[in-house]
Amino acid sequence: FLVYKWDIFKLEKDDIDSNLKISARIERLIEGKSILTLDVKPVFSLILKDNPEYRNIKVLKRFPHTLLARGEKRIPLIQIKDRKFYQLDSEGVILNSSNEPYVGLVYIETGNLDPYLEKGDVIKGENFSHLLKLLEALRNYGFLKNSSFNRAECRCLVKSINISQVPNIYFMLEVDFPRQSKEKREIKVITGPENLDRKLHVLRNLIESDLKNRLELVKYIDLRYKKLYISFDR
Repeated sequence: FLVYKWDIFKLEKDDIDSNLKISARIERLIEGKSILTLDVKPVFSLILKDNPEYRNIKVLKRFPHTLLARGEKRIPLIQIKDRKFYQLDSEGVILNSSNEPYVGLVYIETGNLDPYLEKGDVIKGENFSHLLKLLEALRNYGFLKNSSFNRAECRCLVKSINISQVPNIYFMLEVDFPRQSKEKREIKVITGPENLDRKLHVLRNLIESDLKNRLELVKYIDLRYKKLYISFDR
């Protein structure tokens, strides 16, 4: 009489301890199987497909008769618009879609997109490769939500990014003056795709020193060249 046939090792359809969505087909896949001989790879594949809004998914055996399935919730970071508004995380994974814009997420202008995007799809291509690099740099320098660059005089937060033309990538920086009677200001900051760390370091220094008392007058800052180009209201 073989050990793997013992009832104590037999899995029932509800023997999955999980913080993820578990479909009926996954339950059918494990029902009646011995935990000793079960191949978790097909289970993992189905869970991964059913839960695109999670990352770092793991499926483990816990004896005598339980499967553990765990994943980390992906955090929405940006939104793009085509036929709908698509909510994406920092890896370009589509987490959701809506007919209305998502409040509080950076808006990405992209140009043409695949018209058949679905939840779980990953946005790829040269433009999005540069976008992800820019997002990482913006986060490091405090220009994104939850890491916003705050000073006593102002708060600076990226509102939108345009990646439709890679050499001319730019973002709109919203500058708020919470302690002063000044209206919010949107400044166009042109970076292009290269040397982002150096360029954002320059931008931050400008905000903290040379432009700190004139931010409400700035129209755009062009950081693509060695020489800075700054346009002011007249």
